[in-house]
Amino acid sequence: MNRGKIIKRDTAPDVIRGFALLGILVVNIQYVGLSSKGLQGYYIDSLANEVAGFLIFALFQGKFYLLFSFLFGYSSSYIIRGASSNRIRWIKRCLFLMALGIIHGTLLWFGEILFIYGLFGLAITPFLFRSDKVLKAWIWLTFISFASVSLIFSSLLMAIDKFLPEEDLSASLSSKRALELDKSMLNGTYLDSIDSRASYWLETIPFLILFQGIVAFVAFLMGIYASRSNLLSPSTPEKHIFKMIKIGVIFGLPIQLVLATLWLMNSAAPNNSEIVHLGLTAISMITAPLLSVGYLGAILAIIRIQPRLVGWMKSAGKVSLTTYISQSIAMLFIFAPWGLGLFQKVELWLLMPIALTIWLIQSYCATLWLKRFNLGPMEAALNFLTKNR
Repeated sequence: MNRGKIIKRDTAPDVIRGFALLGILVVNIQYVGLSSKGLQGYYIDSLANEVAGFLIFALFQGKFYLLFSFLFGYSSSYIIRGASSNRIRWIKRCLFLMALGIIHGTLLWFGEILFIYGLFGLAITPFLFRSDKVLKAWIWLTFISFASVSLIFSSLLMAIDKFLPEEDLSASLSSKRALELDKSMLNGTYLDSIDSRASYWLETIPFLILFQGIVAFVAFLMGIYASRSNLLSPSTPEKHIFKMIKIGVIFGLPIQLVLATLWLMNSAAPNNSEIVHLGLTAISMITAPLLSVGYLGAILAIIRIQPRLVGWMKSAGKVSLTTYISQSIAMLFIFAPWGLGLFQKVELWLLMPIALTIWLIQSYCATLWLKRFNLGPMEAALNFLTKNR
């Protein structure tokens, strides 16, 4: 029986995935440590917080999520192994992620991505064996459609901001579920938080599917396309790596710095507009791939020049599902009242070193774990439940 070709697991995807987990945590920790609605203008109340907010918006928000999504598509080759018979295994893995995502979103973290990954992982199943031409066509068609809708949406938001009174605007954008979740994070019990978290997750999941999901779908397809040329292998030509770096430095970084400056100006203003905040965030999502490509090229270059500098990140990347779930547990332990109770008691700028500390501890623990076991706990469960029998 043909089991498909054997595909060697390269080091670079695990290193980049481990690096991406840090960026994802830096973004997510705002929603658990400050407010369920994320970073708001009233948190920009000091120079340190201004710098932190600027860096998060410019360098982190949306960029590492794209990297992680790209690697999800790229790593599909390790599951499929060039054999159509492994398609069933891929579908089972996606269904497992959707089920785990529902549990995760209810019990730990309402902004979780596993359900979306499972859902859009199913959506890319028909593309796993399609030609490069078909993949490129769908990548461009989906991205251009998403960018066009996002720009129209942003323009409408800006127009509404000119005519809708600020008090009406605040009321229209406020979320009762978010306020309930914040209240439970201040002085509630864990059982209190489950209902409000699940309700808020159900409230936000349509938005996450329409925006994060479509972006993830494009990144998945790009990952599949890149895996066919072994883009992340040691044999990748240096000219391709430096081309990625140039895209990030020449285009990605300047655009994000400009958008972050506008965002900071709006956030620090006494009459800051939440509509402008949302509009700039939408534009940032459209242009984020340029900087994500730069990050990808930079890590590949470091792996080639100084592998020890980043090689230790591969442990967290190899057990990425376990690392991602444990990040949610760590954040709740630090900020929830049934833990250390630091919700809304830590300034914005302190969240970044806290996230870095969590990530470093996770990376160290992952290294120790992999010295004794081949897979992380969640990876072992996923492999057992979805392997071909």
